[in-house]
Amino acid sequence: MQHLLLYLIYIGICLYLSKLSYALELKERQFQQVTDKERRYIYQLEKTQQQLQRQAEETIHLTELKERNRIARDLHDTVGHKIAGLYMQLQAADKVKEKDRDKADRLVGKTIGELSGTLQLIRDTAHNMIPKRTRGVEDIKSILASFTYCKTDFTYSGDTRLISRTHWQVVTANIKEALTNVFKHSQATDVKITLTVNQHFIRLYIKDNGRGSAVVDGGLGLNGMKERVSQMGGSLSIDGRSGFLIVCILPLSGKEGEIFAHSNR
Repeated sequence: MQHLLLYLIYIGICLYLSKLSYALELKERQFQQVTDKERRYIYQLEKTQQQLQRQAEETIHLTELKERNRIARDLHDTVGHKIAGLYMQLQAADKVKEKDRDKADRLVGKTIGELSGTLQLIRDTAHNMIPKRTRGVEDIKSILASFTYCKTDFTYSGDTRLISRTHWQVVTANIKEALTNVFKHSQATDVKITLTVNQHFIRLYIKDNGRGSAVVDGGLGLNGMKERVSQMGGSLSIDGRSGFLIVCILPLSGKEGEIFAHSNR
């Protein structure tokens, strides 16, 4: 009788654990479905945002062209005319210096005074033509500052002013996705991120020291990264044999992007 009771208790515990395991598995699947759905919405929003950004950049480009034309007209109509006038005053001073030294000195003095204002006008015009620095690097630093799962090391080189807003969006979105994967899967203690820029390409290097994966399952996150990069004409390489390595190459112009047109596999 005692053995039967223990057996029934054992059966009951097994049934309870089995039910609990099934409930946990169900909750995990539901959580994954919610996460995947959320990611899909994020990607759809990103696509819409990129389209709007491209339209905004085209508008900005047209605005810049109009502004440059305006500046060119201003340089011609104001600075050009002033310099021409100053040149004629100096010529007049040179012609009368032998006959009327005082008049020549007055003309030279007047020219010097007017030249100071002309130089200031040129400085102001040049200052307005200097492009504002992008906040992209600061945005990356802010993302990493809020990532407390493990240590991060970020370095960059090259002229980051060459990176457009759309390119920055892809770079920061892929960094966020990579850090999400580090948090969920890697068990890493260190992540290294390097951003390199030259006249033609942006190279984003992300490497963690986690457990990696012999077989890289694309999943929604990595597929989303590939899709972002592909839309920009770039390439994405992934290696999970020793930690997890992601290398993203983005062309700064459409011409270089032709090289990577079929490289995302």
